[in-house]
Amino acid sequence: MERQWQASQRFEELFGTFFRCGYVLDGLEEPTFKAKSESNRHPSWGNLLGIPPVLVARMRLAAPS
Repeated sequence: MERQWQASQRFEELFGTFFRCGYVLDGLEEPTFKAKSESNRHPSWGNLLGIPPVLVARMRLAAPS
């Protein structure tokens, strides 16, 4: 059986260093791929349309107060 890779970090673990340095999260996307004509018998991103394969975040330095 092939090993399943997954990330189980909380957002604080992923972004906490940036937040402490004055950055803010102003964009978050979880894009999915379009369906391909593949067999439904084998797991692939073409068959798993409801599970986003990536998390994309945009961070910006907060405006001075």
